[in-house]
Amino acid sequence: MTGLSNGGGCSWEYASFSPAYANRLAGIVPICGSTWPNAQRARIIADANLAVWATHNDLDPIWSVQSTIGWVNLINTVPLPNPLAKITVFQNNSSHDAWSVYL
Repeated sequence: MTGLSNGGGCSWEYASFSPAYANRLAGIVPICGSTWPNAQRARIIADANLAVWATHNDLDPIWSVQSTIGWVNLINTVPLPNPLAKITVFQNNSSHDAWSVYL
């Protein structure tokens, strides 16, 4: 499951709603997901060993990269999930658009 901005937030929210929801998914790719991390809900994702690869721009003016960092850090706490949640933070990017490629 993936989503951009609010859709990315919905990816976090759906996957962390319950173990049953988390186990319906092979993985999530939230892109600048607009929802604040929650330790209890992050544990649901971790316990399901749900694959996570989250992306965000470091200077996003719409939704703070700290939310994505928080989710990944909470998921990757002991006991560790397998696989570990992965994060890519695009550096020096002051756009909310973390899904287009600019060359």
